[in-house]
Amino acid sequence: LYSGITPTLLGVMPYAGLSFAVFETLKAAARTRWGLTSDRELPTAARLTIGGVAGLIAQSATYPLDIVRRRMQVAPAGGPHALG
Repeated sequence: LYSGITPTLLGVMPYAGLSFAVFETLKAAARTRWGLTSDRELPTAARLTIGGVAGLIAQSATYPLDIVRRRMQVAPAGGPHALG
């Protein structure tokens, strides 16, 4: 297909897993801090903020794989690799 498929696939799994884990952890911490009994009681603004922070952390952690993927995609076919 294209030369960046491997880093793309390897980057999606950690991003999704980390984003989900951070979101659930922060959501539980907010629920405990505010004394709520259910996730549905969390205000919309809190959910949006928690989701944004989770996405920021996950993207920051997986950014190096994104750089590798982009460099592999723009490297000329059969030519010297853009990684070195």
